[in-house]
Amino acid sequence: MRRALLLLLCAWVLTSCGAPPTEIPTPLPTAVPPAEDRSQQTGTWAVSFRYDFPPGTFGLSEHRYAFLAQCPIVSGEDITSDWHYFEVTDEVLPQPEPLYLRLHGLSADAFNPSAIANDQIHPDRPIVAIMHLVGLTQHVAEMASESCEAVILWDDVGRAILIPGEPFQP
Repeated sequence: MRRALLLLLCAWVLTSCGAPPTEIPTPLPTAVPPAEDRSQQTGTWAVSFRYDFPPGTFGLSEHRYAFLAQCPIVSGEDITSDWHYFEVTDEVLPQPEPLYLRLHGLSADAFNPSAIANDQIHPDRPIVAIMHLVGLTQHVAEMASESCEAVILWDDVGRAILIPGEPFQP
């Protein structure tokens, strides 16, 4: 509980000190690799953290999001992302497949890095925040799914805890 409160406090600080919406986001990797100094060899396992936004979370306007994660078994430092921006507008066609908010930006695929050039989203499109930890051994992936915490932050007020999935081999 204390760790979750600390994570939410860090999230609040990050949103309070966030860059203005005019800043151009920097592309980031599609997933977080393990730290270089891990005693175990890099493996072929991964674990995902996910949050499905309820319909209507994002109104018609510009929005931004960022990730914050604490996972000492994978990285000695907090895992963060730059702010990424998108616009919700009813001037684009609705699409039934989810749009994924990822570390590197918007994507049409949950795992493959298929970045979307158009940052305009119809308000009825399902939106999912997803973050992957990759290149892990099975044991580290199992421990990460139980002990790591990840948060998605959006705009200046929103935050939600991402739910860890079962370890898998991509």
